[in-house]
Amino acid sequence: MNRAAAFLLGLLAAAIVYGLGVLLFSNDDTGTFVTRPGATKHSGTGWQVTVDAETGRHSLAHGSSTISPLWPMKSGWFVYLEDDTRAWSFNGDDQLMLFIPGRGGDGSDGTAFGPDNAPGTVPAAVRHRIGDVRVRQLAEAARAAKERLGIRADR
Repeated sequence: MNRAAAFLLGLLAAAIVYGLGVLLFSNDDTGTFVTRPGATKHSGTGWQVTVDAETGRHSLAHGSSTISPLWPMKSGWFVYLEDDTRAWSFNGDDQLMLFIPGRGGDGSDGTAFGPDNAPGTVPAAVRHRIGDVRVRQLAEAARAAKERLGIRADR
């Protein structure tokens, strides 16, 4: 193999390794995506994300606040750690949730929101990853489900 071919092969290998790193645990402009099963502790924000590879069950923990949604993660899932007060969980299909942990000592376990009633907006990084249209569809589906259950739209 000549030097040029070896150089190009090396560049290709580096690009593949970099791309895998971005896919598995990538930093965004304002947050971090977690996309691999197991336990991941993000020291910059204090979040701990645990995803069971076999069952798809997951939990988000921050301080004394923990949430474990009942829906399993599916192909294409991710958790987006927006900052130390907001984490988004997408199951790869039909569930998108924002979790805001309780403040230490206030007795709160935190609050979960759907895309239809989350304070603020769904971050651009999340919208980019799953698409604006899909985010709107998820919000509409959440609103419709709450309506069927008789839950106020702002809850």
